[in-house]
Amino acid sequence: MSQLWIYIKTNMRANAKQWPALLAMYVVMPVFFSFLMGFSFSSLFVPEETSDPIEVSINNGDNGGTGQALVDTLNTEAMQNYVDIVEGGEEADFIIHIQPEYSQRLEETLVEVESKENASASQETILVQMITEYQNVLVNQQALANEMATINDQAIVEQLVVSLDRVASLSAEQVFEKQQYESQSSLTSNQFTSVSGLIYIFILSLAGSVGMKTKEEMKGLRKRIGVLPLTPAKDVIYGITSDTIMFVLLGAIYMIIWHLIDGNTFVGNPLFYLGWLTLYAFLFQVLNNVLFYFIPDKYANVVYQVFTMIFMIFGFMPIDRLLGENFQDFLSTNYYREIFSEPMYDYIINQQWNNHIGLAFGIVIVGVILTLIVIQLRTRRELKPS
Repeated sequence: MSQLWIYIKTNMRANAKQWPALLAMYVVMPVFFSFLMGFSFSSLFVPEETSDPIEVSINNGDNGGTGQALVDTLNTEAMQNYVDIVEGGEEADFIIHIQPEYSQRLEETLVEVESKENASASQETILVQMITEYQNVLVNQQALANEMATINDQAIVEQLVVSLDRVASLSAEQVFEKQQYESQSSLTSNQFTSVSGLIYIFILSLAGSVGMKTKEEMKGLRKRIGVLPLTPAKDVIYGITSDTIMFVLLGAIYMIIWHLIDGNTFVGNPLFYLGWLTLYAFLFQVLNNVLFYFIPDKYANVVYQVFTMIFMIFGFMPIDRLLGENFQDFLSTNYYREIFSEPMYDYIINQQWNNHIGLAFGIVIVGVILTLIVIQLRTRRELKPS
């Protein structure tokens, strides 16, 4: 255990000396790239629409109280997000004219909506619809009151009043049944690309193995690593552990920055993300060792480029949304996204921990098996006579 601690501490100190380069490559670049992609693909995800209140001016000529009731209704706090009453018709997009006989002849008298030449047609439709619904309610109430006046049986009248009061007191929760369902369409573009950018950090980490194998300036480091007094098993395990810790720290910084940029990203319990971050960091550092020890030097960069291309197509880009339903039918299951992104997507939407427990165990098992294979290969190479 002391050897492991010394290995990790030494590795961390070496990385700390080049922290500006590490942060730039593994944090700043993925944040910038994923933010740019999120902005570019925003129209493919949940639309974030806001609408300004409809600016109206009211000309109330009603001789009774019904016209003023309409003015008071449009001026309530609940309507302020939809209607903004301004003084004077010059500043308003619409002018509402309430006729003098509105109270006396409610069913026959229409409210006139006057619009400016360049006023929004959709806002006009909304405004007319609101006033129409309001007037229909008033007409129905008036008809009900007239009908109740003709009923001689007071018990029936009282029973009807009680029924109406019961209906009026119903809440939305009592009338409608609320159900949640899982759907990727609930994600915003920033939520989608922020998770993809996190995996991009680990894709970039694979470049470390390529550099160790192919760059001339790394040969000295490779020789120094080779003479460390460690068994092949310890060398592999200590390296995976140390690199996993480093990339968990870098990934955590990435997630904090993204959450500061957009509070809707990486929502919920941080321990959930820390757990999956550790799993992915472990898996990719195992793949790093596989790439280093299994792939010949001349093919290492090609394999890394293939990894990157697959990630960009199936992981980073919302390819199913870009190409439409035909591609969705062809690619019924995006296995890349199912493994590396779906656990976090599901948690962002549903806040449930246990949807992908089986996948988590699978990642651990695959990582352990690959680690044992790498150790066996290292051991054989060490025992092989030169």
